[in-house]
Amino acid sequence: MTLRLTIGIDPGTSGAIAALADGQPVAVLDMPCKSRDQATGRMVDGAKLASLLRGLLMEHRGADVVVVHELVGGFRGQGGASMFAFGQSDGIVRGVVASLGLRTVEVRPQAWKKRYGLVKRKGEPAPGKEASRTLVISLWPNSALPYLRAKDDGRAEAILLALWHEHVDGFATGETDLGQGGQSPSHDPAASRAQAHVCSPVAP
Repeated sequence: MTLRLTIGIDPGTSGAIAALADGQPVAVLDMPCKSRDQATGRMVDGAKLASLLRGLLMEHRGADVVVVHELVGGFRGQGGASMFAFGQSDGIVRGVVASLGLRTVEVRPQAWKKRYGLVKRKGEPAPGKEASRTLVISLWPNSALPYLRAKDDGRAEAILLALWHEHVDGFATGETDLGQGGQSPSHDPAASRAQAHVCSPVAP
């Protein structure tokens, strides 16, 4: 029986959903999308996302569930149409999660990436998206993660979002707890929670 189900969501049409059951990856899925039109591209398919999440909840019935949602802002040089499209997809994801009554924790990319040393350091080049994929494979070298291809950085980041919350709540131990900045473990739940925003479900 699964005690904890932690679901990491990298929002947007190129994002992904990952689930850790008691700290171990059990599902990694690309964000379900559907065509909008030739001019505006794709958007998140809310119906399919809801179906995927319900399937995870059924498979791990009785577990304590939390969704970790990456709180992403605009990017430098990003056009207005792109920002609107991302905001719309992000809103669809939030709506689906809220409709299922799931507890949500929001975290900014800078916060969870700092935990794993995936931020730019003085005098060094900024880590690319490949760094997230490499890190996940190194954390679970024997779990056969064939779904983490070179282009699957979104899947890797969804896994790390979920793992970040395991660290915040003090569940992650051993090799998966790299500590702040990817160094030796130095878990500080209070400091980590200060960088997260918890959204509790609304009672029916």
